[in-house]
Amino acid sequence: MFYTSYYGNQHFDLDKVFFVQVSNSAPAGFPVNYILKEVIPSWKDIVEPYKKGLLSETDYTIRYKKMLDSREFTIRIMLEDIKERTAALGLQDIILLCYEKPGRFCHRHILAEWIKEKAGEEVEEYVNPDTFESKLF
Repeated sequence: MFYTSYYGNQHFDLDKVFFVQVSNSAPAGFPVNYILKEVIPSWKDIVEPYKKGLLSETDYTIRYKKMLDSREFTIRIMLEDIKERTAALGLQDIILLCYEKPGRFCHRHILAEWIKEKAGEEVEEYVNPDTFESKLF
């Protein structure tokens, strides 16, 4: 199954996950299995204008989805490749990684929505069930 998360998450079960970088870089030494370059937002057209306050979150989302749509065929092939590689390694969870913590505006959440719409794959934020503590009690 596909998940999203951030590099700072300390709750990965390294024996079960296949890490996919969806950011321009990853922390030194982080065990990335695959870099999905096609989904990394364009710095010039999306990230930089957003960071400068020239794009709203809505405009960012529109531009990013438009970029993804223009690469849909290639992205879908790469997602299938990622699933095959994950299975060949005997791993079960595919985690799409960037830097933003959950709850913050981030392209990985837009990507998750886009993957669900275009490829029919559910993508949730990763929570390791072995380390998850119920917030109800």
